[in-house]
Order: sequence, then C-alpha cells, then structure tokens
Amino acid sequence: MELIYINNNTELVQYAEACGIDRVMIDLEYLGKRARQGHVDTLVSGHTLNDIDKVRAVLYKAKLQVRVNPIHPGSKREIAEAISRGADIIMLPMFKARREVEEFVSLVDGRAAVSLLLETPQALVRVDNILSSDGIDEVYIGLNDLCLLMGLDFLFELLSGGIVEYLATKITKPFGFVRTHKVRLADCYIVKRFSR
Repeated sequence: MELIYINNNTELVQYAEACGIDRVMIDLEYLGKRARQGHVDTLVSGHTLNDIDKVRAVLYKAKLQVRVNPIHPGSKREIAEAISRGADIIMLPMFKARREVEEFVSLVDGRAAVSLLLETPQALVRVDNILSSDGIDEVYIGLNDLCLLMGLDFLFELLSGGIVEYLATKITKPFGFVRTHKVRLADCYIVKRFSR
C-alpha cells in the first residue's frame, strides 16, 4: 500500500515525507468543483502551478503528483506547465469517455505517469472501453463525486454496495480509492493505493 498526502505547505510536506509518505499531491482541479461539492464536507484546495515549484524543491524521495482539471481548452498548457515544473505523475479527474482519456494520454505524451480518477457514472458504465486505452499507468476511484453523481445517501455505499469491488475486478493496473474531506488545520488528505 502507498500513501499520498495532498498539501502545498512545504513544512508539512517535509514532515510527511520524513514519516514515509510515498507521494505528495498538488491539486489544481477547480473547474466545476464548487458546484458539485460546495454543499458537502469537502475542500477545493486552491493550489496553483507555483505550488508545484515550492513542493518539488523540498522533496527528496516522495514522488510529486499533480491533479489537473478535467479536459478543457486550457488542458494542453496546464499539463505542459505541471510537467515542466517537475510533476512525476499527472492525474485526470471527471472524465466520462474514452476520447477524454486518449486526449489526456496524448497531452502527457510519456513525459509523466498517467493517473486516472474514475468518479463519474458515465466512466463507471464505460469502464471496459476506457481502460482498454493505451498509456494508462494507474486508476483511482473517486468516492466523493461518484457518490454525489449517483445520488447516494452515504459515501461508503460504494464500498458496501460492491461498486469498488466490481471496479477492482475491472482495473488491471495499480489502483486505489480516495475520499477527501475538510480538516481543521491543514489541507490534508490520505489516499490509498494498492499495487497489483
């Protein structure tokens, strides 16, 4: 199991790395996020491209992961900037179809590892078609948005109802799942990742 710490505070990042965190994530995603999650106990991070530079400068062992926005007109520039500033892994959220994943893989162009955050009902239904795309290195299941978009009452219904288990049978790459929430003192999340 690997642990990922989402934070742009360099002191906390250094402490987390010293404690054995495997990755640190900068979360650039903001497009549509407040509309989807503004009424629940989650946090829009407010991270920026400059945070990639700050965090990259203090990391020694941990990998630097960057979650970008869903595919949009500025994706080419955003992805190129994240990679040029030192991202080891680029994560795509909120995709619904294979064409978005293929465009993302093309924009990353082998310059960083490709990570998918599967968190829409459309991606759930189309999982076989999407995951047959080339160039995917790992897949996460995003519990927050998937729960909201499916109209479920309780976040962990995705676990108790067998959806995560079902997806685990479909995903042949390393995979994990994420549940983010507000914390009192820091922008801090732990994400679980399991290797196959």
